[in-house]
Amino acid sequence: SAEAVRREVRSLLEKGARYIIVDMEHVNDVDTTGIWVLQGLYKELIDAGKFLAISHVNKQRLGSNISVAPSQAASLWLNFRDVGALRVIDESAFFADTDRALDFCESLLVEEISGEYFKQFDVFSDQTDLFKGMSVDQIHSVRAVLQQLYFDIGTTIFKQGEAGSS
Repeated sequence: SAEAVRREVRSLLEKGARYIIVDMEHVNDVDTTGIWVLQGLYKELIDAGKFLAISHVNKQRLGSNISVAPSQAASLWLNFRDVGALRVIDESAFFADTDRALDFCESLLVEEISGEYFKQFDVFSDQTDLFKGMSVDQIHSVRAVLQQLYFDIGTTIFKQGEAGSS
């Protein structure tokens, strides 16, 4: 039930959780009350500097052929959209699957641990045009396979004419 989800999330927050993933893979339908609870929890976590990810609810799974029934993930997305929850819950909180949500939350945790200094070098920031035009899900996919490396000032990373290793 929606109230059980709220209690569980609040319990996790009391234990110090900063990133929570709600896995909706086995959810067939979510009513307005359930969406409102998730919307409220999302806002509560964001306002507290934490993050709520929702997996298996995905706009990108909507088919262009309207004669085909939408996937479960797309149907759930339509429920969120129709209730107006997308005015509160940012699209970046929705993931095609739980692995992508975990990867994203792990990236957030690494950023948090590494401190503000390294955020200025984040290729995913709003200050770069590198990923303009890509959907949120596409950016999540790219981010999931990239590894961020840090080097001390003055470290030689590669030399001109040197053979590559990729």
